[in-house]
Amino acid sequence: MIICILGFSLLLDLDAFAKIEEIPEDEIMKSVEQAIIESKREALQEKKALEALESEKKKAVEEELRRTFNQGLQYYKEGNFPLAIMEFKKVIETAPDSKIAKNARSYLEHSKLLIKRKEEDLKREREINEELMLLEVAKRQVIPEEKIGTMDSKEITTLVKIPEIRKKLKTPVSVDFKEVDLAYALGFLQDLTGVNIVPSSEVSLEEKLTIRLKDMPLEEVLKYILKSQGLTYRIEEDAVWVTTTEELDKEEIETRVYLLNQGVGMFSENVSMGQTKIGEEKSTTTTTPEVKTIKDILEKTVTWPKDSKIVLDDRTGALIISNTPSNLMLIDELLYNLDIMP
Repeated sequence: MIICILGFSLLLDLDAFAKIEEIPEDEIMKSVEQAIIESKREALQEKKALEALESEKKKAVEEELRRTFNQGLQYYKEGNFPLAIMEFKKVIETAPDSKIAKNARSYLEHSKLLIKRKEEDLKREREINEELMLLEVAKRQVIPEEKIGTMDSKEITTLVKIPEIRKKLKTPVSVDFKEVDLAYALGFLQDLTGVNIVPSSEVSLEEKLTIRLKDMPLEEVLKYILKSQGLTYRIEEDAVWVTTTEELDKEEIETRVYLLNQGVGMFSENVSMGQTKIGEEKSTTTTTPEVKTIKDILEKTVTWPKDSKIVLDDRTGALIISNTPSNLMLIDELLYNLDIMP
């Protein structure tokens, strides 16, 4: 019985094989090619589906990073630096090599510096309040002087407010620029510190720069960046003007009024004087102090071209200066450093 079944099965296989032999060869090849094409199409569709899934995952991660960074930036602008640091750390830990993590590092470092600076300011404020309290107590124990006569005071307007913007220019900054436009670098520093940085129309903002600086005052960072581009700058009342040396030199003479914090500012300079006794070979040298004002120092330090001048009002402690913008920038630097208690 078993032999009969096997024999019948063999007859069926032979019959199927005979039918295959009857199919033309070109039709068999077409079927094989069609099967290969279908297989490739299915593989390609599967690959595209996987790529789309990966792209969606990547986009979702980037969106989450952006939300976290923006939240940290919001805390930063509100002055809540501890929470800002937490958000920036999340960005860095999630994607340490991304561009957004690079920006997060800069804001994180600056937030730490601002926290430290705020603590120092609070400490100094407490010290000042204690000094004022002691001064108020001392004033109550002093008999007031009798004043005879009155003198009208003349209001003088300072054209350049150096101290306020100078404080901002001392803000510590960390940057890590790699092949970025000058426009991006200046915009980043402006957003980071709140100092208005205005480029001249003569400045090419598409120039690329690469620079890395850590914990440096904003003004020093600007100096290095602009020097690498062959540019210069001028500190004005509420902004820093970026320009070329040629454009700065072409400007006409300007007049500014400076109100000195410490009055005319008396400085002593030692002058050596030789003295020889009759009948003796040895000589002795004595040193006598020569008193100078800020005006004397500026006249010797700064160049004074035609039509430039400097006038010092002893009564009000005001300096009236007419000079070129580049020389006025140097005068700003000198006054900022010299106008202190001698």
